[in-house]
Amino acid sequence: MLTLSLHVDGERVAVEADGAPSHSFPLADIRLTPEQARAFLDDPSVYGARLFAALFPEGSPARRKLDALPLAPDGVLLLGIPAPAPGAPDLHSVPWEYLCDGHDWLATRYGRG
Repeated sequence: MLTLSLHVDGERVAVEADGAPSHSFPLADIRLTPEQARAFLDDPSVYGARLFAALFPEGSPARRKLDALPLAPDGVLLLGIPAPAPGAPDLHSVPWEYLCDGHDWLATRYGRG
């Protein structure tokens, strides 16, 4: 099982993998412009690949743990997102179920919770 926890800190998102710091990324990396949102409806894999790049950059602890995770039903990927602070961006509205590694949807490769 791999548990990722996300925490917004200003304009950055900190990622923890199994309780240990992994990396952070700019919130802008996962924001969609209105045009990108329309394109998402035609091909969600493009945005899914952006989400994947943000959560699992090459060389990060999160990526190493994902690469070592067995496939479903044995491997389970959990994404923990705490409630946002007042006025902070809400990561719950991001369609994380569209995480795509360029070949597969992660939701179909791993069990999820």
